[in-house]
Amino acid sequence: MRKRTLCPQPLQPKPVFKILIKETVIKQGLDDHVCSLEIDPGLCLRATVRFGYDVAHRKCVGFIFGGCGGNKNSFSTLEDCQRFFHITTYKVPKDIKCLVHREAGRCLAYIPSFAYDANLNECVPFVYGGCGGNDNRFETKEECEEDCKPE
Repeated sequence: MRKRTLCPQPLQPKPVFKILIKETVIKQGLDDHVCSLEIDPGLCLRATVRFGYDVAHRKCVGFIFGGCGGNKNSFSTLEDCQRFFHITTYKVPKDIKCLVHREAGRCLAYIPSFAYDANLNECVPFVYGGCGGNDNRFETKEECEEDCKPE
């Protein structure tokens, strides 16, 4: 039995082993139209963090929404975006995620975060910009240490 997929076939990731920070797989389908919408920051200047499906990266990502305009590819939380697109994210082993250098991302929000610094062997604070970046990013120092600190 073949399942309907959410996005048109070219947008579907294949579960291939690669050295990636995160691999996402879209499990089943909804409306192809929403899949093809670019993330639209809108027209105003309110600077609210929202989440949308990034076709190029095949996952839900954060972006800065101006507060007006935009399109249906905009969700208030990462979980809402992933739920809408039926995305399952598989965690990679901590040694890969924790060895990646911290990355602020391409947006200009000010979101205090933590990342594991392999050279210092500890979790350090940094400012996340709200979109882009990588998986070496945690909301709290405790979460960072739980995933990355050697035992």
